[in-house]
Amino acid sequence: MIQSSLERTEVHRYPIWAMILVPLLAISIQTRLVLLFPLASKFDLALLITVYFASNRRNQLVGLLMGAGIGLAQDALSSGFIGVFGIVMTLIGYMGSSLGGRIDVDNPLTRFLLVFGAYYAHWGLYFILVRGLLDRPIGLLDWYSVFWALGNALLAVFLFHLLDRLRSTE
Repeated sequence: MIQSSLERTEVHRYPIWAMILVPLLAISIQTRLVLLFPLASKFDLALLITVYFASNRRNQLVGLLMGAGIGLAQDALSSGFIGVFGIVMTLIGYMGSSLGGRIDVDNPLTRFLLVFGAYYAHWGLYFILVRGLLDRPIGLLDWYSVFWALGNALLAVFLFHLLDRLRSTE
C-alpha cells in the first residue's frame, strides 16, 4: 500500500511529561549503566532519544530545543567541556527533525539507517568541535565503531517501538 505524502509527514504529538521525563530517564540510565558496565558507554541513549523525538515531531524548533536540552544535561554530567554536547546534540536534533519531515520515520529500516547515520554524524561533529575549535587531541574512530553504530541502531529500533506507545491520540 502506498502512503500519500500527507500521511508520511504526520506530526506525532507526545504528552509534555513524556518529552521531559524520557530524556531525563535516558541520561540517568546512561550515566549509571556506565558505572556498572564500562562497555555501555558505547550506547548513546541521549542520542537515540534526541533522534526519536526530533524525527517524530518534524519541527526544527522542537528538534533544536530538544537537542540543546539533552546535550547540555549530558555536558553537566560529563567531565568534558561544557557546551560541546549541547552544540552537537542541537545540530543532531535539527538534522533529525529536518529528515523526519522528508522520510517515513515509522519504518523500522528507516529508523535503523537514521540512527546509524546519526551515530557517525554525532561523532564527526564532536570531533570537529574538540579538535578544530578547542584544539584538544582526540583519536579517530577505529573499525569497531561499525559494530557500535549497528548496536545503537538495533537498540533504537526496539526503543523507538516502545516510545511509540507514548504518542498522544488527539
